[in-house]
Parts: sequence; structure tokens; C-alpha cells
Amino acid sequence: EVDHKGEFMPGFHAGLVRRIIEMRDETRERYDIARVVEIFARRRPEDRELFSTLCRHLHRHLPVFEPVDFVRFSRGLAATDYRDDRVVHALGKWARKRVSEFSHYDWESFLGSLANLREDGGQLKAELERHRAADPVSASKR
Repeated sequence: EVDHKGEFMPGFHAGLVRRIIEMRDETRERYDIARVVEIFARRRPEDRELFSTLCRHLHRHLPVFEPVDFVRFSRGLAATDYRDDRVVHALGKWARKRVSEFSHYDWESFLGSLANLREDGGQLKAELERHRAADPVSASKR
């Protein structure tokens, strides 16, 4: 990504952004979308077209997300200017299905970032916390 003196490969991120946007309608590509969102949230947080494309790609990646991917994607998106309630809903829905896989720390990190993505974030966070408390496997991880 970046060395301590600046850009590792000048122009690389601009080319990558162009390629991601060109792949907007591609349905078969798989990549570490959570890490890409995290990186571009620091480099181009105002780029609505890029984050719109990444959010569109998110839906095909959700079935293979690990807990850290939920955390990275939501944390990265929360650091940008872009908001999409459909993405927040999808992240919450898939995380609910996989709640037993989350460590307590990852779950709390995910909820905090997700809450920052919506105006009613506190309500969403409370709902997901209740769901985790009702899951017997998750309750044993605390």
C-alpha cells in the first residue's frame, strides 16, 4: 500500500480505481473487498463512484466474508463520505447469520462501525446486540 515516505508505486491507486469502476457490472470477480475499502477510505474517502461500485460488489462477497472482513468493510465505509442503507442492512443481515463466528472484540468493533453508517445506528446496534445475546454459542464467548 504505502511506504513511510509516501506512495509506494506512483499512480497505482488511480489505475486500480479505474479498473474497479470498469468492473462495476462484472459478476464473477472476487478480491479482498474489505481490505480495498479500508485502503481507499484513507486515500479517496470522497470518491462516491468508487464506493458505490465497491458497495455493489459487496453483495457477492458476503457469503465468503469472515468476521474480520465485516469489521474492515464497515470500518472503512464509515470513514468515507459515502452512505448506502442497503449495504448496512446486508452487512447486518449476514452478520446476524454468522454471529457465532465473531469474537467479542470483533463484534463490538463491527457494531461500532455499523452504527456510524446510519442515522439510527444506535437502534441497529441494540438490535444486533440482542441477537448476539440470544445466540448460545456467542454467549459462551464472552
